[in-house]
Amino acid sequence: MKLVDVGEIKMVNAIMYFAKNVKFANKLKIFKLLSFLDFDYFRQVGVPVTGQKYIAFEKGPVPAELHEDIKAGKCSEYFYQNIKIIPWKSGVKEGLTLPSNPL
Repeated sequence: MKLVDVGEIKMVNAIMYFAKNVKFANKLKIFKLLSFLDFDYFRQVGVPVTGQKYIAFEKGPVPAELHEDIKAGKCSEYFYQNIKIIPWKSGVKEGLTLPSNPL
């Protein structure tokens, strides 16, 4: 049995909560909500909930490690057991969306 990082468990639970309770939960919206969660909690307690480091993108902060792992398809087994990523195409753009009801 492989051990899972506590920060990753919290991140996966937060993503599942957001995907279930927010309309049109795409990757961009999930990333923004994760940043709000981490930044607000950091302001109050001094540590982020998920343990992610954020980088500045044009449309807002992005959790760097999670973004790279999703893009490369290298997320942990625990992540893929709990979250299903659905690819979509819209005109020229391609993106990812999370299901409203994760597995």
